[in-house]
Order: sequence, then structure tokens, then C-alpha cells
Amino acid sequence: MHIDKLRLSNYRGATYLEVDLHPKLNVFYGVNGSGKSTVLDAAAVMLFTVCLEAMQQHE
Repeated sequence: MHIDKLRLSNYRGATYLEVDLHPKLNVFYGVNGSGKSTVLDAAAVMLFTVCLEAMQQHE
């Protein structure tokens, strides 16, 4: 699976955020409170949801 873009809307501290992702490596940096963990958390939630839906289809 490859994620090209991540869009957040009203998620945690992000009102709206759109991030284009490189297929090999992405580096998130910034000062505390800038949203680095928000981006990673959103990606984790999305991947978990996709995996859960795939597992439910195979039942």
C-alpha cells in the first residue's frame, strides 16, 4: 500500500491540513505543538481502519 496524500479536517489540533507524501521517505519536523504527532496519528488511524475493513470483508 502506498499513501500519496493525507488530508485532515478538524482532526485534533488541525483545522485543515493537506500533506503530499513521497513514496520512499517523509520527514516531519517542527517546534513542539506544530502538528507532527497529529499527522502520524491520523495516518495510523487511517491504516487501522483500512485493515479492519479488509479483515471484515474476509469473514
